[in-house]
Amino acid sequence: MEQKIKTIFISRTSFLGGAERTLLNLIIKINKNTFEPIVILPDKNGQLYDELKNNNINILIVKMPFLRLTYNVFLYIWFFLKLLIINISLYFLFKREEVNLIINNSFQDSLYSIFAAKFLEIKLIIYIKNIFNRKWKKYIRSKVLEFFATKVIAVSEKAKEDISLYARKKDFVEVIYEGLDLIKHKKNNSKDFLNNTFQDNLNNYFRILNIGNLSLLKGQLLLVQAMLTEKLKDKKIKVIFLGDAVYKRDLAYKENLNNFIRLNNTNKFFFYGFQPNPEKYIINADLIIHCPIMDDCLPMVILEALLYGKIVLATNVGGIPEIIREGFNGFLCEPNPEDLANKIIFIYKNIKKLDFLRNNAKRTVTEKFNLDIQIKKTEEVYKNIINK
Repeated sequence: MEQKIKTIFISRTSFLGGAERTLLNLIIKINKNTFEPIVILPDKNGQLYDELKNNNINILIVKMPFLRLTYNVFLYIWFFLKLLIINISLYFLFKREEVNLIINNSFQDSLYSIFAAKFLEIKLIIYIKNIFNRKWKKYIRSKVLEFFATKVIAVSEKAKEDISLYARKKDFVEVIYEGLDLIKHKKNNSKDFLNNTFQDNLNNYFRILNIGNLSLLKGQLLLVQAMLTEKLKDKKIKVIFLGDAVYKRDLAYKENLNNFIRLNNTNKFFFYGFQPNPEKYIINADLIIHCPIMDDCLPMVILEALLYGKIVLATNVGGIPEIIREGFNGFLCEPNPEDLANKIIFIYKNIKKLDFLRNNAKRTVTEKFNLDIQIKKTEEVYKNIINK
């Protein structure tokens, strides 16, 4: 029997966000006859840990501190010292486990293992699932990846461009689109899944759904501002937000968002907090809006909404145009309240004429963003790296 490829997957959070959900799908679906997955998490407190445990995946706990933005130089020094300590700890762990391949779910995750992998000469793959907004950040990340990574997997062409712009090596970055489990979503779309998801007082309204962590990047304030424009404020529309401020740095944004709504004395907005199973909310919504104000790599919430045949409106940033074609399978707008409001009012008035978009939306995911396609391409990349 051929020896399995012992593969370490690293995630610095056990919270089940979009990036972690795609990691979970990959680990569950990867061929266990070829790969032996071991997952390193910082704690046992999140849903990612629970889901992995339920699927009998081997989990190791290693504390991984977050780098907080600060003007205190000593805190940065202390953070990097802790990074070195963790790398030393993982050096001995990788050696003991005789690891063949290390997979980091993001660039930030890779900082805890890059030195250990380099010294042990273990093949290292780093996923890029976010786009930096400053040139100096892009430059530093590109150079670090070029020196430490065997291969970089970008989840969109826009993400690849973010790395390749400053890298001398061009062939070490490869794009693999993340995909959805079509069988799972087909089950969720059954009649049994359609229940009274929203509060009864929302049933007679046009319901807009926004899903994502409450943060400046995700643009919830932009959506609120659009809904308060003259053309929309008197329409029979309600907005439901699924998500919460996950990180401490986002608490101020959440407070500002709530204060802005209170100052405008409106009852258009409802906050349902984090929901572990957002599918039923997607199915029962009239319009899904995803409106980040800065580049977003490849939002999985858009893919889920398209697969369920929902009308999607998103801002024209990052990798989003790689998913949505204007007027074909959804709508795009610029990240400003006026343009967002114009698209909302158009969809509101023409919602019954958009069935062709729903069909195109489903086909887009089935043909291009299918989990089976992702797994097949991913396994080929992993095996090619090991065989080199």
